Amino acid sequence: MAKIRVLNDRLINKIAAGEVVERPASALKEMLENSLDAGARELRIDLEAGGKRLIRLIDDGEGMDADDVLMALERHATSKIREFDDLEEVTSLGFRGEALPSIAAVSRMKLRSRTKDSPEGREVEVVGGEIRGVRPCAMAPGTEIEVRSLFFNVPARRKFLRTTQTEYGHCQAVATHYALAFPDINLRLRHNGAVQIDAPPAASLRDRIAQVLGDSLLERLTPFEESIAGVRVIGFAGEPAMHRADTSMLHFYVNRRAVRDKVLIHAVRSAYEDLLPKRRAPVAFLFIELPPSAVDVNVHPSKTEIRFRRANDVHDAVVGALRAALSRSQPIAAYESKPAAKPEPSAEPDKDEGTLASLERALKRRAERRDAERRLEFEEPAAPARLTEQVPPPARGESPTPPPRPAGEPPTAPAEPRRFRGGEIDPEEIVPLGQVENSYIVARIRGGLMIVDQHAAHERIRYETLTRAAARENPPRQGLLHPVVVDLPPARARLVEEQREAFAALGFEVEAFGPGSIAVRALPAGFEAEEAEELLEGMAADLERIGSAPPDRLLKEMVISASCQGAVKVNTPLSREKMAGLLEDLFRCEMPMRCPHGRPVVLTIGEDELRRRFGRS
Repeated sequence: MAKIRVLNDRLINKIAAGEVVERPASALKEMLENSLDAGARELRIDLEAGGKRLIRLIDDGEGMDADDVLMALERHATSKIREFDDLEEVTSLGFRGEALPSIAAVSRMKLRSRTKDSPEGREVEVVGGEIRGVRPCAMAPGTEIEVRSLFFNVPARRKFLRTTQTEYGHCQAVATHYALAFPDINLRLRHNGAVQIDAPPAASLRDRIAQVLGDSLLERLTPFEESIAGVRVIGFAGEPAMHRADTSMLHFYVNRRAVRDKVLIHAVRSAYEDLLPKRRAPVAFLFIELPPSAVDVNVHPSKTEIRFRRANDVHDAVVGALRAALSRSQPIAAYESKPAAKPEPSAEPDKDEGTLASLERALKRRAERRDAERRLEFEEPAAPARLTEQVPPPARGESPTPPPRPAGEPPTAPAEPRRFRGGEIDPEEIVPLGQVENSYIVARIRGGLMIVDQHAAHERIRYETLTRAAARENPPRQGLLHPVVVDLPPARARLVEEQREAFAALGFEVEAFGPGSIAVRALPAGFEAEEAEELLEGMAADLERIGSAPPDRLLKEMVISASCQGAVKVNTPLSREKMAGLLEDLFRCEMPMRCPHGRPVVLTIGEDELRRRFGRS
């Protein structure tokens, strides 16, 4: 007896439904894509119980005639491709012809549609994949699909659905994706009768984001548009401080198709890598445009997975576009508070008010003149509580403070005024005043004060210097007059020896020096011999923590480790010259506002805030 048999159509449709329809949101996605491919510009979505009880979509697209309404329920029936070569140039969102029959196979469906030229529409009722009735109906041009009791005939699938709120959240995410991808459409989403999304046609993507996600989010996004290697990248980059625990706020569109792609996720993480805390994800909206032949959308029935013909070009284009946007629009972290309470006016006006006001103005003018004459001077307060500017000798056993500026190439171009979101900072106008707790540099800037985390600032400087060094064939280094021998646990010493080439790529020269010992013969430019032991011990410990990793990832982790180990520590007094040098180098960096671990480096206090705090506003 033959063991191999051809499956019947009902079972085939249920299997196909398992590939295409995972949950209510999957069905809604397929329905939305069909509507948009039909030219719909008005979409009305109704959900009940998160889509488990009802999904209804009404559109004003071109509709289908009586014959096409029935043909649309046949497997692999489509109007979007004709022959094999069409798969190389797919421009529509849907094209497989599996969506409607797959959804109908696991639900109670009613499909109504009418073209503009037809006097009446046609309604088809389908239960579990079986057509139960076909009849004419009165309706406006377009298509209406009603899906009830999803998975009613597949209990094993239905029991795996999550709570109503969870399933609704997935449906809302799908509707939001396509509202953003098509800002010119009118989309309304109701859940259990309550309007959740009401998005009339928007003039721009920026307006659409405000409609769907709110003005408060929009204010923290930076628009960008770049064309790199034939790949056009348009979108909005969220400021690093908006990081999330997952990638739910990463929106990707390739030729307006909403996708989830590992190449794109990796590219975004790479662009934000030295600006976010570990295991956090940024907020970004990316619209990628490239020829249809450059992307394969025929990878998975759900069509959310794609394959780029030249993935490296797309990856590099996304990283380049995002880094350029983030560099242009780094926000200045500003200290803000509620306005200080103004003093209540006295019942009887002060008779000397005019005289006192005149005296205050005169004193203010005098102070301004004195400030202009002594712009670069620092006046010690009578009792400088924890405000220091002198450098005592280092304690016994403590390494001297390394100079902030590397001896090799400068971090970037000569210092010049930098525009940031929230204002401009001119390195030439920064005047260091002292330190708080020997850890935070306080400096005067135009229009207020600036407080800088000295360790985080030096980390950023060294990170960018070492990153550039690693990109060079012969990174700048300085040999040591006498090699520094560092004793390590045997396992860590072996790791250092195994990664000699990675150390050399950063400017180190290390070699085994007996069991458990490493001799350091050269350091990257700007590092001092006194740092060698601490550097190697810290980097060896981090190598052990990282374990096995791809070479590029390993090198980046080593850069971060070296930047941190060698940076100026907290509780370290600095002279005014060293403070000035560190601040100058910081604002030559590409990304001066955040350290490589994603922590903020700079905090500003504006003049308006100072006035509020002192009750002068």
